[in-house]
Amino acid sequence: MLDMKYYFHQKNDRNQSNDSHVDLDPLTESYNLKDYKPVADLNQTAIYQNPYATSLGYGANKALKQLKPFYNAPITYQTSWLNAVTGAWPTTAYFQAQNFSEVIFQNTNTATTLTGAKISRLDKSKNAQIIFKFIPKSDDPYYLTLGNGLSSDYVDFYLGNRKLNHYETFRHVVVLNVGNLQKNQEVTITARLKKNNLYLNNFVLYSLDKQTVTAKLKQVQKQAWHIKKYNQRYLTGSVKILDNDQIFTTTIPYSKGWQAYVDGKQVNTYKVQDTFLAFDIGKGKHTVTLKYWPPYLNLGLALSLCAWMILLLLARPVHKF
Repeated sequence: MLDMKYYFHQKNDRNQSNDSHVDLDPLTESYNLKDYKPVADLNQTAIYQNPYATSLGYGANKALKQLKPFYNAPITYQTSWLNAVTGAWPTTAYFQAQNFSEVIFQNTNTATTLTGAKISRLDKSKNAQIIFKFIPKSDDPYYLTLGNGLSSDYVDFYLGNRKLNHYETFRHVVVLNVGNLQKNQEVTITARLKKNNLYLNNFVLYSLDKQTVTAKLKQVQKQAWHIKKYNQRYLTGSVKILDNDQIFTTTIPYSKGWQAYVDGKQVNTYKVQDTFLAFDIGKGKHTVTLKYWPPYLNLGLALSLCAWMILLLLARPVHKF
């Protein structure tokens, strides 16, 4: 939901390749690629296009101005973002927590409540693991959240017989895509302990209401910014704003150096989501232009000019009479 337009899928397999050197290591999983459009097939990667991405800018409900970051709660944050952008009821939910159909503890203590449980190895001389199984009730995507105590320093996760790759922040909760289009097919996730204790903090399985989310993202796409010209410091294009209570927001990090123009008139910019550049805009079709001029560049140029003038004056020959 953060406008990632392309996904680079690593094709190399260390187990099947005769070459032990692999240039690209996958950082995460995306079973949603089944919904993405393949656009390139290279030696080491396949490139897919996200059909739900918007543009660098789009019209959003003004409720987005009130959205505050939810640190360490990516599921809550993405839900709140989509509700704010589309003006949906604040309590609208897209993710639903799911139970595992079976959990098998091998050489560990058992736990009836998984999230937040402390798991300990019973016989410290033997391997220990937990096997989690679930059967998707629909073809919707399924996600697993992992807290900071579930990094590769403490545990290795396997999806089926394959190691589950995931980006590790060591401080924040991450979300892994562990299934898609797998209705009534059993999915097995194995956690192999690497130390004697393991905390299942923020360990939750979710399903995503794909139909509702897709409809909401298409709503956002209807107000996408169609960029016609651009370079490193200039972007311009058209956008059609459908309602009066909208703002124009971007996926460009906020900086005072950005100047925004709507139909040729400069408008004030501000920061939304504590990160991105945004500004007010009215209903109708508009030409939106962004220009970037580095902050304090004018002051730097003036100081440089003064310094050169002083150097020239000091370098002038002194005539004695």
